[in-house]
Parts: sequence; C-alpha cells; structure tokens
Amino acid sequence: MFLETGGVAISEPVTMLTDYMLLLQAWLYGRALRRQGGEDAPETLNKWIAGFYAVAVGAFAGGTLHGFQLMMSRSALIFLLLATVVALTAGAFSLLEAGLESARQPGPSNPLPWMLVARWLWTMAAAAAIAGLIALACPPLHEHFSQNDLAHIVLMLALYSGYRAASLRHGLGG
Repeated sequence: MFLETGGVAISEPVTMLTDYMLLLQAWLYGRALRRQGGEDAPETLNKWIAGFYAVAVGAFAGGTLHGFQLMMSRSALIFLLLATVVALTAGAFSLLEAGLESARQPGPSNPLPWMLVARWLWTMAAAAAIAGLIALACPPLHEHFSQNDLAHIVLMLALYSGYRAASLRHGLGG
C-alpha cells in the first residue's frame, strides 16, 4: 500500500505503524524492568532488559524502512535492513537466553510463582514461533494489512508474555 500525506510518501503505513507499536512496547518493558530492578539488577534481568531494548531498536529501523523506503537512497535502505536484522537477532538471542535462565526452577520453595513464570515463557515462545510462521509462510492477507502486520501483532503478545515472565521471575510484580 502507498499513502501520501503532505508530500511525504509512506510506502507501507500499517507495517510502519505496527513496527513502531512494537518499538514503543519493547522500550517501555525494558525501561520498566530497568527502573524496577535498580542498579544492582541480576544478570538475567539485565539480559531481559537488553533484549527488549534491542527489539525496540530493530522495530524502529524496520518501521522506518517499511514506511519511508520510497524516499531513501539504496545505501540508506541497506543500512536500515542490516540494522533491523542485527538488532532483532541480538534481541531474540538475549530474550531467549534470559528466558532459558528464568526457566530454571529456583528450588523447592513455593512452586506456584515458578509455574506462572513457566506458563508465561511458554506463551512467549509459542507466540514468537507463530509470528515467525505467519511472516514466512502466510500469503498476503489484504492490500492494506499484510502478513507482516499480523506477525507484529502476535509478536506484541510474545513481548507481553516475556515481560510478565521477567517481572514474576524477579519478583517485580509487573
């Protein structure tokens, strides 16, 4: 889809919007965990925070790429594409590592919080896998709403689930 407003050509406005929504969500979760965890946050919590911030950077680069590609030079497009891939890959690995570390049962104390953490981690993993399948295998849905947009919405569930798991695992009450 193409949208022109005030002389600015936006090539994929819905994809840009959903990317920027992911940016805001990931940044807010990273910020909330940073503020709640304090300066002496455990290493696992720092991995959650770094993962959310990296996803925010990747979503910013991806949204800018999708939205303004018609006005960019080839080198700017390549830079944004690489920035998107690198940031999202770093974010995914950081969140995966934090999730795996968070999944370790902390001991024989009350198992209820750990079971809730595990449930949120499974939800995060399932939503991320479904989002990937949608982005890679789903045919185009509509001229104004692509499979990427749907994948972004499912990724929002994955990010929320990761945030809940991190908050519960570290006793932050999020």
